[in-house]
Amino acid sequence: MTKKVMAAEESLEGGAASVVVADANADEPITSALDGDGTTLLPGALEDDEKAKTEATE
Repeated sequence: MTKKVMAAEESLEGGAASVVVADANADEPITSALDGDGTTLLPGALEDDEKAKTEATE
């Protein structure tokens, strides 16, 4: 899962409008993701995590 999150973060930082993290165990994971299954991440989703990490180290 860590690789998926890292790839999602890289894509969003690169300008992607959204990222769908699909379930690789689904019968047709790509088709399922395109149909709306999986977890959709938007650009703001990772900003809160970075803010929390910064605040924790201060």
